[in-house]
Amino acid sequence: MSGGDAHLLTPLDGSCQRAFVASLAALHRTSTSSAAIPLALLGFRTIGSMRRALLCQGAIAWSAALPLLGEGIETTHVTSARHAYRCSVAAGLGHEASREVLYRKTADIVSIILSAAHRLANTSEGCKQLSITGLFLDLHEQPRKSIGRQLDESQAVLAGRIAKEATRLELRRRRHMTPAAALRTPVAVELVHAYDSAALKLASCGFCIIDGGLSLSDSRMLYDHFSGALHRGELFGPVSSDACNKGSFSLSIPIIVGAGPGPNNELIKQEVARHPSKAGAFAKACALRNALRVLIGLPSEIMDRLNAKCGSLVSSEVPPTVLCACYPPITGACYHRHKDWYPYETSNHRYLTVMLYLNPDWAEADGGELVVYNNSGILETILPIAGRMVVFFSRTIWHEVRPAKMRNRFAFTLWADSAELGPGSKRA
Repeated sequence: MSGGDAHLLTPLDGSCQRAFVASLAALHRTSTSSAAIPLALLGFRTIGSMRRALLCQGAIAWSAALPLLGEGIETTHVTSARHAYRCSVAAGLGHEASREVLYRKTADIVSIILSAAHRLANTSEGCKQLSITGLFLDLHEQPRKSIGRQLDESQAVLAGRIAKEATRLELRRRRHMTPAAALRTPVAVELVHAYDSAALKLASCGFCIIDGGLSLSDSRMLYDHFSGALHRGELFGPVSSDACNKGSFSLSIPIIVGAGPGPNNELIKQEVARHPSKAGAFAKACALRNALRVLIGLPSEIMDRLNAKCGSLVSSEVPPTVLCACYPPITGACYHRHKDWYPYETSNHRYLTVMLYLNPDWAEADGGELVVYNNSGILETILPIAGRMVVFFSRTIWHEVRPAKMRNRFAFTLWADSAELGPGSKRA
């Protein structure tokens, strides 16, 4: 612990410590999720450094429970997780197997981080101390069992966050970001022009819905293609063990599929005439290209409209891949309430989230809704119907994906980063 950290809590008595931690807990439950702000005001770099200061003051329960806020990710923990992942890749295990090694490593790390809290939770007096920290909810009945459950849930979430931070840092070393302006596509221009109010809705509410991003025929073709691939055990990686979206499947698709000049339709017709069996493959390839063209073209177009209407100067960059995610009803897959960016994720520069759904003939009975929240609760519940696009600010919009009830739910997602604004400037 640095000297700057050590003395800062010295003037605070026990009641001040408790009040400060309670304030952090209340702030963490708001849409700002910026416990780092008051920490910085007191001179603490991380929740970990505050934990050590609290421990020096004898505030054992508060120190033990602080990682529940999920923002106590230490650089040493991420470095250790990255090393485990890098060694696995170097050993030839492959990306998916290496990710499993990474998740096991982070689970061990977080188990150590929360070991003091678990020890306290195993005794009546310890539970009493933990319950007055303000970091545990719904303790009216069986507080010991409730605290244990909340500790287990937080442990899984924090392990997932460390793993994601480590993975992002590793992958970011090797990936090339493309300025969104270099990926303009006519279909995105036409779509945003047709939905001229989308930028205003994005500015005022933080999200907007754009229907008709992909034709029903293309959506149906891709839905059937990916459903068949998943059934055969092809294309998609292993089922997710991440606590946030356990039971889902994902596939990364290079954006190059949707970039560059379009295919020569005349040559395709000639090739299909000679080899009719290729017709289906060409149709799927064209449908996939159409989907990616609207996805990669939308960030630049909608940000230009937003900048013009709001007088802002934000540009964006697009990563080399788009994510295709499946939530099968058989696994009960969902994605718990979250944001796509948190202030403690130093390798995460997401600014805009763009989603495109592929689910034909989707109805309320099928479930799988995207739920968008504001500080008052549910702001909107959105059905993932074929061709529908949802755009929202990654840094402010809390959202969740409910389980699909009847059929597989497929969605493409692209996260556009905020771009460097100029020499020596910081990311937005």
